[in-house]
Amino acid sequence: MKMVKMVKMAVSLAMILMPTLSFAEWKIEAQGAKVMSLPADRLGTIAKLPAKAPSYGVTAYLQIECFKSPELTQRHFALVVTKNIPPGLPYRVKFDNDTPVQRGPYIRNGDGTVQGLDDEAFARLPTARRLQLSLLQPQGPQLTFDFDVTDAASAINAIPCER
Repeated sequence: MKMVKMVKMAVSLAMILMPTLSFAEWKIEAQGAKVMSLPADRLGTIAKLPAKAPSYGVTAYLQIECFKSPELTQRHFALVVTKNIPPGLPYRVKFDNDTPVQRGPYIRNGDGTVQGLDDEAFARLPTARRLQLSLLQPQGPQLTFDFDVTDAASAINAIPCER
């Protein structure tokens, strides 16, 4: 009986001390730098989610923000790559176990590379658990990034977006 208690305590202690194996979560920034907005609207609430791992030394994250213009106000999301790569690349989107879909090309912006993702992909994001995005370079390796997007609906709802 005493041995069983000791084993239970040891297992409990190991579970507390062992690092968790969860993936990164969406980070909400109240005054984050927008990457897809007009020059007059460069700060605002954003949600960011880093990729699970770099691809060929290039890191990336997803970003959701509210795009505002006189003609249009809506939430957008993009892949932001932390290293400049050639403009005009098509990309491949794969949610969960769905068949990958090729889209593109992306839009280059500022000092990094911003790949604005389409409305169809944005509509699928809140119900997905996993997103895989690949930038299809004609020369050099295909850059593929995996994201655990399980809580995307909460991240989207955290971004106010009104005119």
